[in-house]
Amino acid sequence: MTALRDRLMSWEGFLLLVLAVLYLGNALASPVFLTVGNQINLFQLSIEKVIVALAMTFVIINGEIDLSVASVMGLAACLFGWLVEQGLPAWGAIPLVLLAGAACGAFNALWIVRAGLPSLVVTLATLIGFRGLARILVEDRGIGGFPDWFNKLGQQPLLGPLPLALMLWAVMALAAWVLLERTAFGRKVTVIGANRAVAEFSGLPVGRVKTTLFVASSTVAALAGLLYAARLGAVRGDIAQGFELDIITIVLLGGVSIFGGVGSITGTVLAILIVLSLRNGMQLANLTGHIQSGILGGAADPVGHGAHLPRLGAAPSASRGSGMTEPAIPFAADPLAGLAAPLGRKTASELVVTRVLDLMRAGHLKPGDRLPPERELARTLAVSRPTLREALRALSILGVLEIRHGGGAIVAAPDPGELLQPLDLFVSLGAGDMVAVFEARIAFEPLIAARAAEGLTADQLARLSELVAAQTAHPEDAELFHDTDIELHKTILDAAGNPYLTRFGRLLQVLGDQGRKAYQKRRHLRLRSIADHQTLIAALGARDAEAAQRAMRQHMVNVLAAIREATGR
Repeated sequence: MTALRDRLMSWEGFLLLVLAVLYLGNALASPVFLTVGNQINLFQLSIEKVIVALAMTFVIINGEIDLSVASVMGLAACLFGWLVEQGLPAWGAIPLVLLAGAACGAFNALWIVRAGLPSLVVTLATLIGFRGLARILVEDRGIGGFPDWFNKLGQQPLLGPLPLALMLWAVMALAAWVLLERTAFGRKVTVIGANRAVAEFSGLPVGRVKTTLFVASSTVAALAGLLYAARLGAVRGDIAQGFELDIITIVLLGGVSIFGGVGSITGTVLAILIVLSLRNGMQLANLTGHIQSGILGGAADPVGHGAHLPRLGAAPSASRGSGMTEPAIPFAADPLAGLAAPLGRKTASELVVTRVLDLMRAGHLKPGDRLPPERELARTLAVSRPTLREALRALSILGVLEIRHGGGAIVAAPDPGELLQPLDLFVSLGAGDMVAVFEARIAFEPLIAARAAEGLTADQLARLSELVAAQTAHPEDAELFHDTDIELHKTILDAAGNPYLTRFGRLLQVLGDQGRKAYQKRRHLRLRSIADHQTLIAALGARDAEAAQRAMRQHMVNVLAAIREATGR
């Protein structure tokens, strides 16, 4: 009974309760929610992400991060398309693609394990590098024409109503659970993530375990890329772009600590079911935007707190939550003396993070400044060294500190891309009021269109024309319209030539995707948008910035009206 109670009081127990309530609510709201076809469809559109989430669980529990998985997916899909285009049989290309995925993981591990570089930095770099290789392979075009047997693997059921990808995920989830929970390797993964120094001192093969995890992560990502290519029947250089944020969000929601050492496959699987059924249930029940915002916004809170609640009601550990308050020893005549104020009785590591950020805001810590040695800093803050390391790692993940092996912690110059990652994580949960989002787009995107009219390349204009032509030729295909609509607006953002505008524009577009899907199911509303796109592309082709700005504004106004019509708001 005690073991059962402990399980129910764990984070996984809480997720199970949330999932049960969610399934009950969705079943009452929609009679088709519990049908076999809908449950399969619940997975089908995100199956590649949830497959990679299983491998990502091991990586994060081990105290690392792999931001390159989506780029490996894209590279694998594009490499497969390129090999088939060169005349290699599809069955022969598949093992080569999987080997290439393993090579990507080995490359990451080389720099992380051998060179000692932080995995965040390495995989951020390879995220860009692997994506660049994918674009080199296919250039700015799509590759299709794969064999029918390959496309059927991704588009048709293989066993009864079950598609291949779903069966693979189920088998991999079971295997991952056994590996993490019932084997010596799984225990090594967790111990190394909890305290690498202790693991090394104990003689554990830290480097070999980490190398294995990164190779496995990239190999699984390559497999997911192949499945994605089979489902779409074609590949492009930007395939699977941005998937890494959804994958990491799911893993964190499952209770895996971003600092390592805590987490389970059970939690990840429950998080997958929660996220997928939440989105599916809201669509089937045709819930309004306000209700969707409340539910999805509420799901964001466990992402930040779940991994730090190993057992509901349990007392905090000394290293994470004791909040030691003994008098601190200040730095004499040093602006960093502000660090020495008592930390209070909240989580010590969180308060260390807050203290450092406050000093940066006040100008006492500037880019290039070096923090005191670890021992001195821990004594000054009156916290344990493991707690201090946890706080420093959190600041490193935020991009405000650079941890150098043997060189201490140095304040980093702000990187807008890294500082936007928490916002990206929030966006990946789909939070946001649709009306407010599209009101923001009405104000924002006309300016983008005007800039795009001045900076649009011939290739970009040709691609925009192809997209609108595809929409015009197939107005009845809602899925094609959705995919081409996303690429059309993304191409216009890129043509504006400003990385900051592009970043914010993509965030708004991701936030608005649920609203876009709501109205694009109706044919007459798709036809209205197609007409808007034709007017907009004509203005862009004429390099008329004012006409492009007017056309984009009218398009956004029409889209907002369509969303109101489709949702009844």
